[in-house]
Amino acid sequence: MAPRRSGRDFRAHGGNVVIVPRTPKYRSLLVVGVGLFIGAGILLWENNVIGGNERVSGRRDARSSGEIVPKALSVSLIRQIASEVNVERLWTSFLRPMLIERPPGSDGNRLVRELISSHLQSLSSGWTVDLDLFHAATPRGYLSFGNVVATLDPSAPHRLVLACHIDSKWFLPDSKGRTFIGATDSAVPCSLILEAVTALDTRLQKLKDRGSTTTLQLLFLDGEEALAEWSQTDSLYGARHLAQHLENTKLPGGGNQLNAIAFPFYILFPLHFQMSGIHMMTLRRILTIQLSVTCVILLSLF
Repeated sequence: MAPRRSGRDFRAHGGNVVIVPRTPKYRSLLVVGVGLFIGAGILLWENNVIGGNERVSGRRDARSSGEIVPKALSVSLIRQIASEVNVERLWTSFLRPMLIERPPGSDGNRLVRELISSHLQSLSSGWTVDLDLFHAATPRGYLSFGNVVATLDPSAPHRLVLACHIDSKWFLPDSKGRTFIGATDSAVPCSLILEAVTALDTRLQKLKDRGSTTTLQLLFLDGEEALAEWSQTDSLYGARHLAQHLENTKLPGGGNQLNAIAFPFYILFPLHFQMSGIHMMTLRRILTIQLSVTCVILLSLF
């Protein structure tokens, strides 16, 4: 969700991305946010290590019923995963192209959907990519929307879901002619997800070949932001439409795709609207940390 107008961070001006200065206190808040994210990953890992002996015997039965039980990863594997993430690829191939205005129905919105879809389809793990296109009445008229749904193995009865939203909040240009591009709300989370599955491409292919009952699904949702004022009807356009669509779509083995979601993650950059003023090198290090933790958590759940 975008902040109020005074809370924006990145703006585009003359084709360049401009960082609006902020007070230093937000840097420490962001570090706290990253620390909480890392802590969650550590707790997830330690939770399994402490009770590992109790869980091993029940892991197969639990997973066959759709319950996801995390497993411990060795320190060497965690280091290897961290070495495979590529923040330069995230920055140049995913984030930079998304730093454009992309409210629902705009050319920028369509371009971002195409970027996400084409990249996922190019990966060797063989994602099934579907577009959930629809129109809806909004305070700004009848607009087109489009969700991107990518599923690693559509035949699997259970899904672990990573979700973010692709649209940016609609604002008029500010007094200096700068447009709001929603860098951290939510281009960064979209880029994090793309880089995570790219770094894990070979591992995800092996997971798919293993025929696991739980697969990975990615939801890039459109229309999360309100077009006027946030309300039950003016927000979450894509999420509401997709939920209805998934509920009405049956799985081959019975049930519907909405109930198949066993473990949802909604990806947000920590304290996402307080990112301005951070040195670019610090920002890249933070992205590397969050990428590594995301990949480690994903692998611990399969």
